[in-house]
Amino acid sequence: MIGSEGVFGFITELTLRIQRLPEYEGGAVYAFRDLQSGLDALREIVQREGRPSVMRLYDGPESQVRTEGIEVFKERPILAILKFSGPRGLALAETALAHHICSAHDAVAADDAPYRHWEQTRYQSYSIKWQTAGYCMDTVEVTGRWRALPQMHARMGDAVRDLNPDAHFGAHWSHIYPEGACQYMTVRLPPMAHAEAMRLHGEAWRRLESICLELGGSIAHHHGVGVFRNEWLRQELGVGLELLQILKDGIDPRNLLNPGKVGLRSSPGAMTIAAGDVR
Repeated sequence: MIGSEGVFGFITELTLRIQRLPEYEGGAVYAFRDLQSGLDALREIVQREGRPSVMRLYDGPESQVRTEGIEVFKERPILAILKFSGPRGLALAETALAHHICSAHDAVAADDAPYRHWEQTRYQSYSIKWQTAGYCMDTVEVTGRWRALPQMHARMGDAVRDLNPDAHFGAHWSHIYPEGACQYMTVRLPPMAHAEAMRLHGEAWRRLESICLELGGSIAHHHGVGVFRNEWLRQELGVGLELLQILKDGIDPRNLLNPGKVGLRSSPGAMTIAAGDVR
């Protein structure tokens, strides 16, 4: 059921786990000289069993808009935001561990204004501002292993900017694991004719997902698959997709539960959606 997006059944009952409010919460902001140093530091934190409740690393374009006017970021332009919470002693120990690791990767602790701003605005969407101005904006998130992420970021950025000289590409990493991380990207095209924007939007998706698979990544993370990513699911899952279809046919022989999602068979006569077909 997990990750199937409703194709195998209905959720009829939930059991919730309630946690105590943390005894302690505290944020930290670090400035890194380059992206590789930031990625290495976050990898080391989690691989040494540090557990910040928030870990966010931004690339150059996304760091710049969040650090304007903070002197230390002129020489170290890559922003990392960490948050520690839980029992005071444990949270402070994890704070000290993260500080030691970040310092070893030549990072400098900075003013916590970006952390405070993120806390205050974390649920606000930036899309409306650009979309109402006529821009075409979308977010794409993929996952990759640590060794692949630097190349993945560089190649994907080049691929998007190659579509249009005024295209914006920015990325951050906010779901961090011992094996790798989710790379969450923002793609923004300047105002143009709708048909052309949709063509470039579809081509951007094709390039990003293709590069992801070529480098051994996974084409999605927490946004799910839906129907838009169907084009790349077979390449990622291989024969596993055929196994899922067998399960679907056995559980839902009339194909009533979300047909066409997660790369599975659509209903007869259904309109398919592929990259570039969004309206």
